[in-house]
Amino acid sequence: MTEKRKANVQAIKDIVRMNQVWEQEKGEQEAAELHYYHIVDALQRKWQTIGVDVSDAIEVFESGYNDAWTRIIEPAPWNPNLTTNDLIHLLKISPEAVQIRHAMKIILNTVERRNAFIRHF
Repeated sequence: MTEKRKANVQAIKDIVRMNQVWEQEKGEQEAAELHYYHIVDALQRKWQTIGVDVSDAIEVFESGYNDAWTRIIEPAPWNPNLTTNDLIHLLKISPEAVQIRHAMKIILNTVERRNAFIRHF
């Protein structure tokens, strides 16, 4: 059975290049250097991914959660003012998705549930 991965479609708010993934030995052929990148998404979660450059890192991030290459390193912070409408906006749920919007308002009816949802999304 193949593992299904969910694509990351959250807006990227910030991306920073970090250290090299592997150090190159002296005398090795000049190869593209692979770096870690830290990404902050619209939900304020901090992710770590890899890439040769920013565009490559974004592509790896968008391909989905994968412990080896893309993972959350800091969950979303607690937001005591988080509303259902904030979630709908942050997750870019279209106005046509009436059933999803309605279900979110019923199921995520407390600030505790909304914050738990973001932490485990």
